Amino acid sequence: MHWGIDLAAPEGRPVRAAAAGRVVFAGWNGAYGLLIILEHKNFRTYYAHNSSLLVEKDQQVAAGEIIAAVGRTGRATGSHLHFELEIQGRKVNPLPHLTRVPEAGKAGPGENS
Repeated sequence: MHWGIDLAAPEGRPVRAAAAGRVVFAGWNGAYGLLIILEHKNFRTYYAHNSSLLVEKDQQVAAGEIIAAVGRTGRATGSHLHFELEIQGRKVNPLPHLTRVPEAGKAGPGENS
């Protein structure tokens, strides 16, 4: 089964942490290629197929911090970010848990610009 979502992006585009957390894995992982796993308060996020990693195991990261660069390592047919979400040890569809991030310089609903 293919868990997670694939987000097409040009190679080298920055990959940002979905939430603040701690790096529990940063390295090569077979089909995932260059992989980062972040542990957050009640969940984990996975970032796969990166071209380079900018964090190390046990490093603390902030929400939105650049942690890697998009790539096509491992079992990937094109440049993209493979993103997974794990809650209580189970992989789940990340889409219902994601919120849209406003474009730089533009406020989202209910925010001041």
